[in-house]
Amino acid sequence: MNPTQHRRYLDYIDRFEYFGRAKTKMSQETFVKLDSEYLELLNRKREDEEEVRFAEIANELLRD
Repeated sequence: MNPTQHRRYLDYIDRFEYFGRAKTKMSQETFVKLDSEYLELLNRKREDEEEVRFAEIANELLRD
C-alpha cells in the first residue's frame, strides 16, 4: 500500500466509524483491491454496467 492509498484507507476507517456501523469493516487487502478498481473506473469513461459497478464500489468504500 503506497502512502496515498494508505491515507485513503485511514479516511475510510474514519468514515466507517460514522457511516459503516451496519457493515463489516473491510481488511486492508480488500480495500486495496476495491480502491484500485474504483480509481481505474473513475479515470475513464464508463459503460452502463461499469457505472453500476462503480456505484457499488463507491458505496462499499463509503465515498460519495
